[in-house]
Amino acid sequence: MANINVTIRMDEQLKADADELFDTLGMSFTTAINVFVRQSLREGRIPFEITSKPPVSYSAIELPKE
Repeated sequence: MANINVTIRMDEQLKADADELFDTLGMSFTTAINVFVRQSLREGRIPFEITSKPPVSYSAIELPKE
């Protein structure tokens, strides 16, 4: 299958944060985008809920002690 280049614009810090996260997950930014697109096509939708609710702050949740 032939590859094409896709250009997107995003905030510089957002890209840096994403690169850092995806690196810890063992993948590149390009691989992560491909995973997202493949999962979207597989499900026929955005593979997560899009909402206007503010995100949950996990720092406010008490985690169980080990």
